Amino acid sequence: MPETIPSVLFEWAGYAGVALCIGAYAALQGGIIRGSGYLYAALNLAAASLLLVSLVESFNLPAALVQVCWIAISTFGILRVFLLSRAIRFNAEERELLQRKFPGLPRIAARRLFDAGLWVDVPADTCLMREGEVHGVLIYLAAGTAKVYSQGVHVGTAIPGSLLGEMTVLAGEPATATVILSERARIFRIEAARLHRLGARDPEFRLQLESALSSDIRIKLVAANEKLYGHGSKPALGRPDAPAPVSAEP
Repeated sequence: MPETIPSVLFEWAGYAGVALCIGAYAALQGGIIRGSGYLYAALNLAAASLLLVSLVESFNLPAALVQVCWIAISTFGILRVFLLSRAIRFNAEERELLQRKFPGLPRIAARRLFDAGLWVDVPADTCLMREGEVHGVLIYLAAGTAKVYSQGVHVGTAIPGSLLGEMTVLAGEPATATVILSERARIFRIEAARLHRLGARDPEFRLQLESALSSDIRIKLVAANEKLYGHGSKPALGRPDAPAPVSAEP
């Protein structure tokens, strides 16, 4: 050990490395950071580097080898995410969907989402969903409008930017409304089975998906209550049957 460096610095480097290692793992398990992102790999790289420094005072070959391998793996992970992210491209309609519904979704996960789904041009008067039937699909209405019917009564209009199927797609339940296009439309659709596979592969993607769906449902319920009781009235929580001015969940 160099005599010019106090031994306490090596000791504290070890403490800091342990803190970073445990903190990164706790943040990962708590859903605060992503396991496939830059931050988790960078924290592990810093933790392993500090632990390796701490071994200078009292060298232990097995422990040093573990930290060297940890540094190499973390560096590889950072480079992999960087290269994959740089290679990913989104067109205008994909960027708009991400901005509206999944602003925090990592680029790699977003690319998997689009690759698993399909963009479709659909003619007017097409029934996208029928009340009481299980469709097992999530639809994003990128362009065009659609009329929403519940028990044969027109209860709302789906406008560009609406999600259809957000309440039922993950649970596999029947649609609660019928949705018929008023004009030619452009949609993105993805089957429930593929969403489940993406979620099983990437738990963080599932959390982001559930958050986006919950947010969309909440916005529609607030809008429905405002339409029923006025903008200054207290929202009537627990009224999923209320007609929404944008899109009632099918």
